[in-house]
Amino acid sequence: MGIEKAIRGRSPDERESLRQQHALPILNALHTWMIETAAEIDQNSALAGAFKYGFNNWEALLRYTQDGRLEIDNNIAERAVRGVGVGRKNHLFFGSDSGGERAAAFIA
Repeated sequence: MGIEKAIRGRSPDERESLRQQHALPILNALHTWMIETAAEIDQNSALAGAFKYGFNNWEALLRYTQDGRLEIDNNIAERAVRGVGVGRKNHLFFGSDSGGERAAAFIA
């Protein structure tokens, strides 16, 4: 079972502690591997670009292990706004300006 799945619903302090115990060693091993591998790959390759992105954002990645209130991803926020995006696309097909205005009034 994944670390995040196992700690879902626990208090922020518990989440932070368990992330420090389980996720941080995995992230540290990944970082070590990235450093070793980056020295061996073509610096103009797409993989080198991905590594550079990872190195530049490493502190931001680790932040979720330092604060139990943070989520590892933004899936909750994306689900919350999904209806707006789907609705916006669907509302393009109301057929007329007045139909779109009525739909906008209904949604708002």
